[in-house]
Amino acid sequence: MIWNINIIVPFIAFFLYAGLIILVVVSRPQTASRRSFRLFLLSMASWSLSAFFLLVDVSRAHFWMKMLSSSAITVMVTLYYFVETIIETRARWARYLVFYMVISIGLTLFSDLVIEYAVVVDSVVDWDFGPLILFIAPSYLIMLYSIYLLINNYQDIEDPNQKNRLLYLTVAVSLIIFGSIVNFTDLGKYPLDIAANGLSALIIAYSILRHQLLDIRVVIRQGLLYSIPTVIIGTTYFLIITLFLNIFHFYSGVEIFLTSLVVAVITALVAEPLRIRAQAIIDRMFFREKYNSSQMLQTLSGSVAAILDIYKITSMILDEVCSTLHIPMAAFFLRDQVTSRFQLTTQIGQDGAQRIEFRQDHPTVLWLSAHNKPLTSHDMEVLPQFQSLWRTERQDLKDLGAELFIPIKVHDALVGIFLVGSKRSEQAYTREDILTLSTVANQTAVAIENARLYTSEQTRLREMDV
Repeated sequence: MIWNINIIVPFIAFFLYAGLIILVVVSRPQTASRRSFRLFLLSMASWSLSAFFLLVDVSRAHFWMKMLSSSAITVMVTLYYFVETIIETRARWARYLVFYMVISIGLTLFSDLVIEYAVVVDSVVDWDFGPLILFIAPSYLIMLYSIYLLINNYQDIEDPNQKNRLLYLTVAVSLIIFGSIVNFTDLGKYPLDIAANGLSALIIAYSILRHQLLDIRVVIRQGLLYSIPTVIIGTTYFLIITLFLNIFHFYSGVEIFLTSLVVAVITALVAEPLRIRAQAIIDRMFFREKYNSSQMLQTLSGSVAAILDIYKITSMILDEVCSTLHIPMAAFFLRDQVTSRFQLTTQIGQDGAQRIEFRQDHPTVLWLSAHNKPLTSHDMEVLPQFQSLWRTERQDLKDLGAELFIPIKVHDALVGIFLVGSKRSEQAYTREDILTLSTVANQTAVAIENARLYTSEQTRLREMDV
């Protein structure tokens, strides 16, 4: 067998999909979307593997061409079921797709009515379709319908993160269809369909890493965390043993055993520091935003407890949050003990907000008092209670330019509002970002309560002295 680009392309595509299958299999929990995605990836891997053997096992080219076509049919049906799962819809006729798939695969594998013949000459495939080729045409319509569902759902949803996931998935599926259509042209003798499949695998992998298609980034992190130190330690162990044997010419079993024991002890001592170091490097390289956020929370948790001046605390928090998450505008509105209005305490990037305050019965205050989660600018546009705002209040909210309003509560009572504007990158806030900002709000609530208790105690002591 002579390796060339025609053979290498399906070989690489198979391992790309095999890697994605492993990621999905080991991820927990095994939800319906992950199970259906796993079947889709398995079909894609089978497609690529069949294309590889088609070019390698040329004596059985006809059989492998049938396997390739059967795998393509399976891909189109499993893709539809996966799309239905992630957009949470189900057509009545979908239950019959399995029967259609079984019949199509049976006709393709056990007769020459779909693939009449196939031969391979110099890594170029030559084949011809049989009289029932049109019977498998609906599988392509199913795939086109899957893309339609993805696009339609993309237009309906408001969540920017979910939009990105659907966009990348749509592009990946479109590449698979494009590659399949090429098979019906003169270019079909080249593995362009498999190359398109490999590219779609890379796009799916990117959507998992960057946009958390199935929320399995933690699996990738753990895999890197344990594989990198293992490779380094194993390689070092082997090299040291080999070096000792060659330099000191140890041949007896006792000498080799003692050398191995010493190296094993040294390896055990450096394994944990190496693992910690690898974890830090991986977090910086692949999860920089999460790493920076974690560092910020650690810094704030230590500093906030040592400061009792609420203005210094909120200023320090805003500096850390804005620099870490790259937010140009953020502010704290804290409740005044006398008027019960929420007034601007500290701000960054919002010099014109000094005149703005929230009354006690303001819809924003009422909503945040009743909920323990952030209020988004989109919520304000669609929730009915915000339609009653005065024109001036609506203009004030517009002038603030806030993207998130995060409640600050002490004993379930709203004592402040932490608001942030859009990111400088104009990317939407992820769930990790919102969790980080909510944690900051909770730390602020603790600081406010500590400052209040300190002030009350100081006031009591002064009254006793008088």
